[in-house]
Amino acid sequence: MNETDVVVVGGGVIGMSIMRAFKDTGLHAICVDPEIKLDGSASLAAGAMLGAFGEVTADKTSELDQRELEFRVCAADVYPEWLASLEEAAGQQVGSGCGTFVISNPNGARDALNLRAIARSLETAQRRFEWVSASAIPNYQPVPSLTANDALFLPDEGYVNTQELMDALRRAIEADCHMTILADRVVSVTVQDGQITGVETVANGHIKAERVVLAAGAGISALVADSPQLAAVLPPLLRGKGVSIVLDAWTDFDYVIRTPNRDFACGTHVVPRGNQQVYVGATNRIMDTPGVEDGVSAGEVHGLLSSAIAEINTGFRVTNTVQFRFGSRPVTPDRYPVVGETKIGGLFAATGTYRNGVLMAPLVGEVIKDKILGRRNDLTAGFAPTDRDATKLDVSESIYVAIRDGARDLVSFIQEPGGGLPYNRAQELQDFIQTLMYMLFLDDTTYVTLRSDSLRLLARYPISEIIPQLFYRYHAVARASNAS
Repeated sequence: MNETDVVVVGGGVIGMSIMRAFKDTGLHAICVDPEIKLDGSASLAAGAMLGAFGEVTADKTSELDQRELEFRVCAADVYPEWLASLEEAAGQQVGSGCGTFVISNPNGARDALNLRAIARSLETAQRRFEWVSASAIPNYQPVPSLTANDALFLPDEGYVNTQELMDALRRAIEADCHMTILADRVVSVTVQDGQITGVETVANGHIKAERVVLAAGAGISALVADSPQLAAVLPPLLRGKGVSIVLDAWTDFDYVIRTPNRDFACGTHVVPRGNQQVYVGATNRIMDTPGVEDGVSAGEVHGLLSSAIAEINTGFRVTNTVQFRFGSRPVTPDRYPVVGETKIGGLFAATGTYRNGVLMAPLVGEVIKDKILGRRNDLTAGFAPTDRDATKLDVSESIYVAIRDGARDLVSFIQEPGGGLPYNRAQELQDFIQTLMYMLFLDDTTYVTLRSDSLRLLARYPISEIIPQLFYRYHAVARASNAS
C-alpha cells in the first residue's frame, strides 16, 4: 500500500476513467479519494449530456476552441465502445441513450445565434443533424409564448446516467487485482530534484510513486495553493458550482431537450433518467473559496424549475422532486482543460474539464495512460501544461473580453426567471454596465476621459435626474466601441 507505480489523486469520473485506462497495462495504480459523497461531487451531480456539438457557441472561434471541439467529438465517437466494455467488466448496465433536441426560444437572447453556430459546426464536421419543428419534439410542451422558434435534432448526441456510471467504474476497478481505491485524502505531493516521489495522505502517510496524476477536479486548487512548486506549473482552478434536480415524470422521456449554452451556464436541459424520471439542470456559479455557499439554494431551485416548466414542459409543475444535487466543476482562468504532463518529472494533470468532464473522461484516460507509458498521443495538443502556460494570460485582452461577454450575459441573467425589459432596454443596460466596468478596471484613455467628463457633469448638475444622461451616454460609447 505504501508503494505503487501510479497514484491517481481524485475519484471522480476523470480519476476513475484514468484508472480504468490502466487495465491490461501491468501498471499497479492507487486512486486516492475520500469516500464519494453525493453532495459536492461534480460527477454525481451531472446529467450528463454527452454534448460534443451542443456546447458550441457563436463566440467560441479561437484555435483552442476548435481543438477542444475536436477533442469532444473524438470522445463522443469512442464513448459507445468504451461504455460497452465497462458494462461487461462491471457486470451491470449503465443508463444511456442517443438523441438531443436543441431549441431556440424568446427567453434566450443569443439562442438563435448559437443554434446556427451548432449547425455550422455539424455541417463542417459532416455529422448528422436535422432542423425540426417544435411540434416534432416528443414531450415538448412549453408555455405558448416560449415555443421554440427553431430546433435542431442531433441523433448521435446523447446522455449517460452518472450515478450508474460511477458505480460501474468502481466495480470494474475493484475487480482488477492491479487497482486499489483508497478512501483517504492527499494533502501534498512530494517532489525531489524536480521529480515526483509520491504523495502524503491523511490516514496512510507517504505513498511512494514515481508517477502521480492530479485528477481531483476543483479539489486540486487546495494542493496548488499549498505548494509553490505546483503553482509554478499548473493554473489556478475555480469552482463552478452547479445545482440539479431529479423529478418524477408521467412517462419516459427518450431524448434530451435543451437550450444552447446561455447566461454563464449550459442553458436549460432535461435529460432522461429512466423509470419515468428526468434530470433538470443546471445552474452555474463560479466560487473561488471552497466550502463557502455549498448547498442547494431556494433561488437556484426556483430558477431551474421555472425555466424547465416554462420552456420545456408545463407538466413538470405537478411532478414530485426526487433529488437535489450540487457539485463543483473545475474551471481554469481561460476555461480550457489541462490534460497531460507538467514540467515536474512524473507529474501529470487531468482537470479543468468544466462542463464536459463526463464526456471527455474516457479519452482523457487514454491520453494520460499513453503519456505515462511514453507513447505519443496528440489528442490534447495545446492543453497540456507544457504546451501552453496556463499560469499566464494576456490579462488586458482577457479583461476586455470578460467584461464584454460578462455584461451581456449578466443582463440576460438578471431577467431570469421569466423576465424581460421593454424596448431596447436590455441592450442599453448591457452597454451601460459594460462601460462602467471598463472605467472601473481599465486605464484605457477613452474610459479615463469618460470618467473625468462624467465627474464634471455630476459636479455641475448634482441631481438624480442626471443619471439617465450617463445611462444613454455610456450606451452610445459602448455601441461605438463594439462597432469599431
